[in-house]
Amino acid sequence: MTAENARVALVLRTQCAHSREALRGIIDAVWYGGGAVRRTTHASRPLLPWTLKLFSQLEHTGVDSLFAELRQFKADGIIFESFGEAMSDRINRLKCPVVELFWPSLINRRHPGVSVNDEQIGRMAAEHLIESGLRYFAFFGGAQYMYSVSRFAGFQRALHEFSRGKNRAPRPATDIHTFDRCPTDWRDRIKLWLDGLPRPIGIFAANDLFATEIVQELNKYQWSVPEDAAVLGVDDDELQCNLAYPPISSIQPGFRQAGRAAAKMLERLLNGEEVSNTVEISPLRVVVRHSTDITHVEDENVGVALRFIREHPTANLSVKVLLHRMATNRRHLERAFLETLGRTPLEEIHRVRILKIKELLLTGKSVEQAARDMHFSSSKYLTTLSHRVTDEGPNPRFVVTNLTGEAQDLYDTLYCARGQAENYIKEQQLGLFADRTSCHRFLANQFRVLLSGFAYILIDHLRRTALVGKELATAQADTIRLKLFKIGAVVKASVRRLVLHLSSAYPLQSLFMQVCERLGAVLIMPVGKQMSG
Repeated sequence: MTAENARVALVLRTQCAHSREALRGIIDAVWYGGGAVRRTTHASRPLLPWTLKLFSQLEHTGVDSLFAELRQFKADGIIFESFGEAMSDRINRLKCPVVELFWPSLINRRHPGVSVNDEQIGRMAAEHLIESGLRYFAFFGGAQYMYSVSRFAGFQRALHEFSRGKNRAPRPATDIHTFDRCPTDWRDRIKLWLDGLPRPIGIFAANDLFATEIVQELNKYQWSVPEDAAVLGVDDDELQCNLAYPPISSIQPGFRQAGRAAAKMLERLLNGEEVSNTVEISPLRVVVRHSTDITHVEDENVGVALRFIREHPTANLSVKVLLHRMATNRRHLERAFLETLGRTPLEEIHRVRILKIKELLLTGKSVEQAARDMHFSSSKYLTTLSHRVTDEGPNPRFVVTNLTGEAQDLYDTLYCARGQAENYIKEQQLGLFADRTSCHRFLANQFRVLLSGFAYILIDHLRRTALVGKELATAQADTIRLKLFKIGAVVKASVRRLVLHLSSAYPLQSLFMQVCERLGAVLIMPVGKQMSG
């Protein structure tokens, strides 16, 4: 079986915004291929010549009717949104390649699947609310929904990490006020919960529907949004977010990207290729609307500066430009920024510009187009800034691989290990001249490399045994050679032995004697003011 002319069934709940976005992603992959899509003109024919059929009215047709239609369609492959283990089992009996979308838990997955990373969504929510200057937080979700539990876990973990961070002052509170919206009497309990909340507070809702409901309740009980409570949802369902007043800020989880990934995964399955069992899509960005469009800071100058920076993300701002808009000096402004946000005004300018660059690139613009929009004179400066400052911190690492597993574990155990092996080779070449091939004959040069290899083995053995716990325990081979081997000495030979008289001004004579004692190779005999061995 190949992906050419395959019949593909799409089992999705298109009444939900996340399923519609995933469907758009599948269509993108079929017509334009995977990855970032830049549409200029509509393609004359799809890149994947699939016959697609959408099965969407699941609540009306029923599961039995759905599977009857699926058998009649005779699908070669299926992309489906799981509703539970029973449905997954029945899909499995159709005996064709299957990709699951948005499985509620990564445990007991029956098919290869694509989902959004709910813990990272929670982390992004915490970062956004902290950046708004908030120090108290609440979570409005449903304990019976796995995505809600995972998003709360990421939210809570991020707040704990930020509270222990060295560069954040003042620290955010780690006690999260939680509310379970699932019980039917939740509206009867909500007023009591709201009365116990401090102000101002940041409320993270598990999705946009929950965010709309909590905003309605806040308005009902005379809370001002976002002044008293900033509310952040998830899904970026534009219609749902704009139904509320004020409109709700929301996280884009990457549902469209998940649809593209699912289509590419099914293509590989149809071609008989192996695929990873699980692909998790990281959230894209926070779409800021009125519900979090405020900065809660006590220092008036910091508030003015933050508003100006965030209102002009594409401008080539500098700290000097900010100082022209307020009656303060640079030293006071930088101190106030550090006390309020834990970073300098210039770092905040870079952070906001990086977020805007990400937004432009996600819309499909090229690096050159993004550089022009950000008023960079060259795309080289945009790339330099992006490499230097990101959400993950300064000097991040990016690894592209087809290996499966956790990104951090792959980087630590495989990628770094390979890099360390290369460092050992470079150490031998630079420190012990393994690259010196100045002879005319091959065998002579090969013998030089062997001698260098033997020397490296001896030095490495010295480092692992005699230098353990000493100041040169982690020194490079050339440093050890320079400080322990290349030492001036007077050699006196007798019938029975050779005596080396080392200078009393040698700065590492104590270390030299300790190394010799550990090796047990020679007898140490101090003579007068000289060191002999």
